[in-house]
Amino acid sequence: MQSKRVTIGRILHKISLFHRLSPSQLQSFIKLCKTKRYSTDEVIYEIGEHSDSMQILLTGEFQVISDDGTAVAALKPVTTVGEMGMLLNHPRSAQVKASMESSGLHIDRQPFELLMNSDTQFKAQFFNNVVDSLSEKILDNNLQTLTHTDNQTNSVIDNYILRKQLHHALSVIEDRTDLTRADMQDQFEEKQLHEVVILFVDDEESVLSSVERLLRQQACVLQFADGGEQALEILERLKVDIVITDIKMAPMDGPTLAKEIEEKYPGLPVVALSAIVSDPETDSYNFSGYINKPIDLGDFRTLMSDILVEEE
Repeated sequence: MQSKRVTIGRILHKISLFHRLSPSQLQSFIKLCKTKRYSTDEVIYEIGEHSDSMQILLTGEFQVISDDGTAVAALKPVTTVGEMGMLLNHPRSAQVKASMESSGLHIDRQPFELLMNSDTQFKAQFFNNVVDSLSEKILDNNLQTLTHTDNQTNSVIDNYILRKQLHHALSVIEDRTDLTRADMQDQFEEKQLHEVVILFVDDEESVLSSVERLLRQQACVLQFADGGEQALEILERLKVDIVITDIKMAPMDGPTLAKEIEEKYPGLPVVALSAIVSDPETDSYNFSGYINKPIDLGDFRTLMSDILVEEE
């Protein structure tokens, strides 16, 4: 029995809910645990039922199923199941069932509450662990969301680059038939047809620096100008795909720069960047989009996708 408890203790130490608990506290908790086996398709929790227990999955797999019958998650060992409902005494919000032969530990709420009430240090540490665990889950969810958005944005960028290259290739073919593959690749690189180029224009150096730090890992090439005149100089020598300009600048403000760009480079998207965008400032030019200052990474990715898709 003692060796079994030691083994369970080592397993529990891998779970964030039981971090930093003393050996004696872990042993007190282990005494509450009942070993349990689950057959395939056995329902562990049903939607709406009272949350009077939690499980620790040791082998096999559990599925979490929403009220419309969709499997929304697959739970792998070693993990806790149903602890938040038990702690908060909330009805079960999803069905949980074993998707294969599984085994685990079953903990009832009443003896668990007695343990917490009798050991305030255990209670304090356990709830600290709950907070840490929730924070990790929120961070993971945010990273997954950003990764998904990143994948979508990168796919849009890849498609846009291919369209640029195809358009250039077709235009060259109309004029010349003696170009080799290497010649064409050199033209792609010379004209930056292998990447998306974004020009940021702002007369505040601190803004440009913060944009560079924020977006340096994004799948695009960043160019920076400290005003309208420098922006126009860059546009003369570089093929730019999107211009993002501050509205309030001197001597040339954002709307004036946008009109200059429209005259010289018709069809080039120009996005307004500003902390506060008022009607008089924006009505003077029909910007391709708007983004708030300071730039939010999610907003930037969404804007990139929207504008590049519109260019199709």
